Amino acid sequence: MTTLTTVYVWSETSRFGVPAQVVGETAQRITREEGLCTADRIVDEARPDDAPLHAAFPWDDHEAAEAHRRDIARHMLRSVRIKVEDRVEQAPVFVRVQGVSEEGVWSGYKMLPDLTIEERSQVEEEALAALNGLRRRFASLKRFRQVWQAIDEL
Repeated sequence: MTTLTTVYVWSETSRFGVPAQVVGETAQRITREEGLCTADRIVDEARPDDAPLHAAFPWDDHEAAEAHRRDIARHMLRSVRIKVEDRVEQAPVFVRVQGVSEEGVWSGYKMLPDLTIEERSQVEEEALAALNGLRRRFASLKRFRQVWQAIDEL
């Protein structure tokens, strides 16, 4: 039996100082080990000078730089795609989820197949809200009338 290797690539407009494959595999490992991959975990993973993700981040130790690194990690996670044979899937591999636990409010990224029913519902609601936002913004464009009708049916 042949084992398929997941191939990660950047979305068309994204480039970082490291290969998407390294980011995808690292985030997948963290998600598998801890159940959730956060921007802070990506930054911590990249912190050692010899870490594969290290070159993707600026390492000025000012507080603003730390926040910026988290933003870069979030952008990285949103930009990873899967390449299946010669075709790049345009849907993101990792999606943002959030919730409340005994420790308080949390948020992070998970792979789509690993979402709970509640998390999948959360992501679907976010997608529907984004579609409705587009509808409000472009409602006067008659060309998209059928699109708006399809959104109404969701």
